[in-house]
Amino acid sequence: MPRRTRVIDPADPRLNIEIASVPEELKEKFAEKKYDEIEDTVMLRLESQPEDINYFVPVIRAFIKRKERDRAAAILQLIIDTLQDAKHNETKYILFMVVMKFWPTCELAVIALVDVLEKTYSHAKNFDELERHCEIKGSKDPVKALSLLETWVRFQIGQPVYMKTRGVGRISEVNLKLNTVRATFESTPEEVVSLRITEAQRLFEYLHKGHFFRDMLERPEEMQELAKRDPAGLLSSFFASIDRALLVSELKEMLAPLVPAKSWPTWWKKARGDRRVTVSTGSKPTISWSESAQEADSVLANQFAKAKPKARLEIAAQQAGRSAELDKILVQGLIDAANAGYIKQPGLALEIGLLLEKMDAVQAQRLEFPVGTALAGSNVVEIVSEIRDRALRKETVARLQRERDDWPHIYARYIIGEQDAAILAIILDALATHEGGEMQARVVRQALSNPGEAPKLFHWICREMERKSTFTEYIDWNLLRGLTASLTNEKLKGQKVALKDMFDAGGLVDKSLDTLSPDQARLFLDALERSSELEAHRRQRLRQLLLTKFAELREEQIDIIHTTKRALEKMRAELEDLVTVQIPRNADEIQRAREFGDLKENFEYHAARARQELLSSQAKTLHDQLTRARPLDPGKISSTSAEVGTRLMLKPQNDGEETIQLTILGPWDSNPTHNIISYTAKAATGILGKKRGDEVDYNEKEWVIENIEVWE
Repeated sequence: MPRRTRVIDPADPRLNIEIASVPEELKEKFAEKKYDEIEDTVMLRLESQPEDINYFVPVIRAFIKRKERDRAAAILQLIIDTLQDAKHNETKYILFMVVMKFWPTCELAVIALVDVLEKTYSHAKNFDELERHCEIKGSKDPVKALSLLETWVRFQIGQPVYMKTRGVGRISEVNLKLNTVRATFESTPEEVVSLRITEAQRLFEYLHKGHFFRDMLERPEEMQELAKRDPAGLLSSFFASIDRALLVSELKEMLAPLVPAKSWPTWWKKARGDRRVTVSTGSKPTISWSESAQEADSVLANQFAKAKPKARLEIAAQQAGRSAELDKILVQGLIDAANAGYIKQPGLALEIGLLLEKMDAVQAQRLEFPVGTALAGSNVVEIVSEIRDRALRKETVARLQRERDDWPHIYARYIIGEQDAAILAIILDALATHEGGEMQARVVRQALSNPGEAPKLFHWICREMERKSTFTEYIDWNLLRGLTASLTNEKLKGQKVALKDMFDAGGLVDKSLDTLSPDQARLFLDALERSSELEAHRRQRLRQLLLTKFAELREEQIDIIHTTKRALEKMRAELEDLVTVQIPRNADEIQRAREFGDLKENFEYHAARARQELLSSQAKTLHDQLTRARPLDPGKISSTSAEVGTRLMLKPQNDGEETIQLTILGPWDSNPTHNIISYTAKAATGILGKKRGDEVDYNEKEWVIENIEVWE
């Protein structure tokens, strides 16, 4: 927001006029010390142009440098006497603030500034108290003290203010002892914002009478009616107070009390239809307001003239049709840009030509690189790929089918780099009509077998298979291999979440399993076990599904045990103890018992033999389990959903319950009393695969997953 709400904006460039030079007509007189003549000249200037502080300040500074303080003070006093009217307050404020930069001990300037502030903020009943509080008299830094005084007098109880992210509100309390002010805001009336005065100076915006936000606070019904009746009129009033360009998101936030979010699209469409509104180009377009449509056109024309070719194209595409005069400027500028750069940037020249055909087909003939020539060239795939405007690119792709006999081959090459789903659909639909769809089949098979070559096309084909009956003939082992490989392909990083969803129940992978042979199923099962990208619960579900569909795989499979490294080391130590300590020790017990004789009646011997069998069985079982154990790697665990190796924050559905942490690990790590459960436990069945915000049952209670993180 602008800071044009104090007596003078602290960033106003006029506050830097102390660096200005002494007027030429006085330089020689200063050199010759003709000070009386200088004073006479200054008095004449004061009579004719009393507000010409650019003239007076260098003179005062020159007198101070020459230690002629009395003469400097006399000029200041003459200016004060001349500028008595309140309409001159801003001029006096600038003058004396500048003077104090090079003459900080000037009491006359301090007194004059205090007087300006007192008159400007006459509503401040505690002005004298604030003046004493800020210790204006005798201050070592009077400029800082006066700035602080102005801040205090502006933030009186009841004063409307604006704060970014909170909107409009009022000062509710002023505490000089604590150096704080408090405010409440319309957006959060139950909350009080307390700031030290220096923070308030930075974060609270003083709203003078007539300010848009103050009207929004004091006349809400009238402003809401204006918003409904006259969107452009509201913007006119708004930008009268907010004199800078705004992002669309900023404007939407500021107008939220008057234009609800659900009404914004319709309201904004009406508002931006006014020709006084201009919207810039780029990734973060800004909104500006001009006093007239002609002025707005002039602003756009200037922006267009200074812009580079790509930016010119964006401006023309967005502003075409605003006015006949502006269109002439845009067309000529586009022609110049296209003709100057078509050799080095043929794609840009083509896009300009396509836009010109829509704006003025006659003028488009002046291009040195006509659209027809560009589309007939051998490099048509490359230059069409460079068209950034989606609508123009879509029209051009359709145009190729009409104008080129070799369009199927061009489409087959072009589709690899296309990102837009609608254009992909146009191309594949067209290829389906050519030679019985043979070219389409070739393109689809190539995309499925090599996902990284055309990532967007691969994802789009898979999505079409999943949602519709399109391309169902390609649901086979080739597709399944492509889907599995896509998870580790960096070129498909942007599509990875959507591709993983296809591994869920009822998804594309399930449909593919029905087409597999036992050998293919075995290969897919091996790929699942090796996959580090696919979550454990997804792998486990598919593994069980494969074993159900292919009985011959059951005997071949080992049941993998997922565990933490700590638990794994503990079990290894336990096996080591069994093999190297307990079993040898018990063998010694058997030998000693044997020496007692009469083995039939030897209880110690039989007990030792039974224990030896138990220990050997435990060692064998533990050895078998350890061969199937796989340590969990925190670096390969995803926190997008509940899986082995994740910790969940569960928020209770019922009031009175406390939020708990639930950790899902392996069977060797399970500790239900501390809410650590195994992924094989019944309690985990309905939790695995769930995401943030999902509802789950645990310990016969209902919870909502508030957060998911890797357990380490």
